[in-house]
Amino acid sequence: MCGIAGFISNEKENKINLKNLGNRLCKILSHRGPDDNGIWIDENHKTLLAHTRLSILDLDQRSKQPMIDHDNNLVIAFNGEIYNWKIIKSQLQKNGYKFKTESDTEVLLKGFHFWKEKVLNMIEGMFSFSIYNFKTKEVFCARDRIGKKPFVYSETPYGFFFASEIPAITKNYEVFNSNLQLDNSSIFSLFGKNFRQISEPNSIYKEIKKIRPGHGLTIKKGKIEKIFQWWEPKKHYLQNFDNSSNNLRFLLEQSVKERCKADVEVGSFLSGGVDSSSISYIANRELNNNLKTYALGLDKDDDDLIRARSYSKLINSDHKEYYFDPIEEWSSLKKISKINGEPLPLLPLVHSHYISRKVKEDGIKVMLSGIGADELFFGYTGMVNTLRISIASKFFYPLCKHFSDMTFMDNEIGAILSKNPGSRKSGLYKIRSGFFKDTLLKNNLKDKIFDYNSIELDYWGRILPNENYIDESSYLGLILENSASVAISADIPAMMNGIEVRCPFLDSNILNYAFNCHWKQKINPFFKSQNLKKILRDSVNDIIPENLLNAPKRGFGFGIDEKTLFLGSWKTHAQKLLNNFPNTTAIDPYKVRNIWKSTIENGDYSWDIIMKLVSLGTFLEDSGLN
Repeated sequence: MCGIAGFISNEKENKINLKNLGNRLCKILSHRGPDDNGIWIDENHKTLLAHTRLSILDLDQRSKQPMIDHDNNLVIAFNGEIYNWKIIKSQLQKNGYKFKTESDTEVLLKGFHFWKEKVLNMIEGMFSFSIYNFKTKEVFCARDRIGKKPFVYSETPYGFFFASEIPAITKNYEVFNSNLQLDNSSIFSLFGKNFRQISEPNSIYKEIKKIRPGHGLTIKKGKIEKIFQWWEPKKHYLQNFDNSSNNLRFLLEQSVKERCKADVEVGSFLSGGVDSSSISYIANRELNNNLKTYALGLDKDDDDLIRARSYSKLINSDHKEYYFDPIEEWSSLKKISKINGEPLPLLPLVHSHYISRKVKEDGIKVMLSGIGADELFFGYTGMVNTLRISIASKFFYPLCKHFSDMTFMDNEIGAILSKNPGSRKSGLYKIRSGFFKDTLLKNNLKDKIFDYNSIELDYWGRILPNENYIDESSYLGLILENSASVAISADIPAMMNGIEVRCPFLDSNILNYAFNCHWKQKINPFFKSQNLKKILRDSVNDIIPENLLNAPKRGFGFGIDEKTLFLGSWKTHAQKLLNNFPNTTAIDPYKVRNIWKSTIENGDYSWDIIMKLVSLGTFLEDSGLN
């Protein structure tokens, strides 16, 4: 796991000192790769690749990056892990390829030479990378299926500039004689109901974009030649697909086993829920009962910690627990946005950063996490209502679709019942956006703001795996809406501390299983916790005790909620900020003051809006954009 960056000139004359630029990039991204760093330069063609290394596999210097393949004229900057690299290496060896290392980086590099972009569908893992052909001067970049590993870029006046994190670009933007402008439409996208991040491929800056999950791009002469999608879920339920609970258990065991392989110690986050407990059990067995587990809660009486404590005793793991510290976590909230380069208003990310720091202090570099199971197997309590609406839409859509443009369908339920599969969720957000524009934005700017969330939901909806609304909703949640809870939460908070997080539920085989598993196997339309993630519970009921298997759903850090914080230990911070909100965006400071006042006095607005405003405001102030 690492940090990557680079610059490819468009051949316009410039005076950029590539060595100095590379050294600065390595310094900015050092938290992602504290063990080593390196730069590669082609002075003749003004091309730079930079890399900071977190050593996980083949700790020898022979595996440092950027890695060069002189025989095939290729050099790579790679961030991530390829879990099936040994299988691919064997296939390449049969085709005459020779290897100098025991690293997945070299396998990816030679695999790309042999299979070109087809190698993407062969590799299992999390990744973002850039490969430069120093003979043709072409560059190939790609990002993993779910987007766990970040890739941001900017087309500057002098060429293509990319990195793992936004600050690597913003802190060097003067090198390219360019100005950065805030994108008010991106800022507005932060306030979509379930969004806790700016919707990709956009960023808070107009000039900086991101590669979408499962996408790639090619660059020639410093300019983007093509943006392409290389992955999409297999559509519709496949015939003869083994969707038994036994098969899910087999896939989960294989996935955990692959993610336990490392040349450093592997630990596991353990909340006491079904997801993290099942992973910890399998990992502990795979690691010969030497697993270290970690948990975070409000205090020693927090239900999460009680459950985790109980299960750690059952599997006999070396368990440590930590307690919420409001001062430390306020500092974490600010640090996360600073390192990420844009706001991330999700409280569990703050918890993740705090506990990751403790894990680092304990000497662990690799952690396992249950991230993704709730989206794939319907683990959120709100999905019960989603299912009921989904069932209703199945019956009413054939009639309601004829009235989709009528005024009486211009509401959230109407959007779900009348819109075509794949466009229902975007239709719902289009309706919601009007409320948020009136609530938050300056009146003279409302009509100038684009609804990025609806645009992206439409984009992803066109490759919908299944037509039931609950499948559409959870799929879009996984890829787009909940990316702060899935992809980002598995990267930024941990990588800030030099920790790699591996997520067994995001294995491509489990993704395919989940997309081909009918909702009837996952959830029941009656409101009981044991009816959530039913197929997953069935698959692990022999290793999870019944009291944990059927316990009520609790998210990570459930006992630490936004309302309590903003009425308690964080109130002074929030009040000072929201009563003097920066006037540099389309957000109206006067409306912000009213939202804060009516929320603390009457509870008129949800506390997640307050969290988003606080996160945005602190980012603007700390970035000098106020």
